[in-house]
Amino acid sequence: MRESDADTDSAYRSELSTHSHNDTRPGRGASGGGKIMDEATFQRKLAELVATIGTLPPSHRAKLQVLAAQAKEQHARLQQTVSSLQESLDFLRLSIKYLIFDLEATRRENAYLRKMLDEQSTEE
Repeated sequence: MRESDADTDSAYRSELSTHSHNDTRPGRGASGGGKIMDEATFQRKLAELVATIGTLPPSHRAKLQVLAAQAKEQHARLQQTVSSLQESLDFLRLSIKYLIFDLEATRRENAYLRKMLDEQSTEE
């Protein structure tokens, strides 16, 4: 390995270690503090990472660019899945409200009919 490659490799490892310590998932990373990263922060950090990858030597750049693109695609799929789950939960909540309303109406109707039956049996 040439000296310039060793310097570049050292800078590359330093940059990666900097990014790996900024993991913001709960319980992860030095500066995460248990906070969840919002969408804007994620996009900004991803853009910073892509820009940093662009400064690396070609031998490292290609593989990392592919990984960054995959991370972006997986994030988009995850966002779509979360959105779909939220819609499903909203539908489920609404369905439960309708079922509770129907159950209460059925109970009222049942009580009314029982009262009518009791009144008829006492008249006889």
